[in-house]
Amino acid sequence: MAGTARKTSRCTRLPNAEGVKMRIALALRRLGINSDVLHGAGLGSIVAAVSLWARSAIVDDWKAKARAERLAIFIGLWPPTFFLGKESSVATSDIWTFRETLADVDLTGYGVEAVDGGIGKIDEASQDVGAGYIVVDTGPWIFGKKVLLPAGVISRVDRDEEKVYVNRTKDQIKDAPEFDENAYRDDAYRSSLGSYYGEGGPGWRDW
Repeated sequence: MAGTARKTSRCTRLPNAEGVKMRIALALRRLGINSDVLHGAGLGSIVAAVSLWARSAIVDDWKAKARAERLAIFIGLWPPTFFLGKESSVATSDIWTFRETLADVDLTGYGVEAVDGGIGKIDEASQDVGAGYIVVDTGPWIFGKKVLLPAGVISRVDRDEEKVYVNRTKDQIKDAPEFDENAYRDDAYRSSLGSYYGEGGPGWRDW
């Protein structure tokens, strides 16, 4: 697609809980592991742990009983990890995923409307699954600077008017981590932006 940039994420350490979730989700996405797989693995681990505990209760040989108990404890430690991974994967994908299917629509040049007015035009866009975004040239609004908006903040796209509507105020967008032409492809910047616009962040706005 013309005007669309394809980016690949890498895992980057961040000193906060949201950053840890982001790291987990990025790593899982790179491995092709989705939330359904993680949910199934978590449930499977619980079933396996319970089965081993039941087996240890009926085994007479103390060595076999000890082995079954140790294995049950080991497997029983995994479900929280799988479920945390599922939560991270879903939360991260949401903020970087378009709410509607855009097929092959080239968003370059579309106007961008915040809830309280226009902020500029799209200079670059990516529709990568779980990593979508738009880069907006703000023109005179913020002295010609650009801002990067995760796909998840976009409420709708009007193809007839060639406008993209975002569910954030001008102030929220203006106060976001500053766009850096040299760093916006890096996961550290993406993670800080996801933390800002994601639920619980200062740039969060309910629908």
